[in-house]
Amino acid sequence: MDEIPKRWVLTFPGPQGAHGEQTVIAVHLQAGEIGPHGHLLYADDRGILAEITADGVVFLMESDGLPEPGTPPHAHPLP
Repeated sequence: MDEIPKRWVLTFPGPQGAHGEQTVIAVHLQAGEIGPHGHLLYADDRGILAEITADGVVFLMESDGLPEPGTPPHAHPLP
């Protein structure tokens, strides 16, 4: 059985068509909380809240003022 990732790193792409800097944020598991799509919730200390599927699809719930990305954030599990 695969272990559930306790932490993920989310990469928010810059504006489409630009070579701007990307925003990278680490989020941690929220003690068994489940989001509206049926997947585990992860958060950081500043207010980012994301529902992440086992294969890394991100549903952003709260973005703490980050601009809504034109493309979805990318997620990688952290050891």
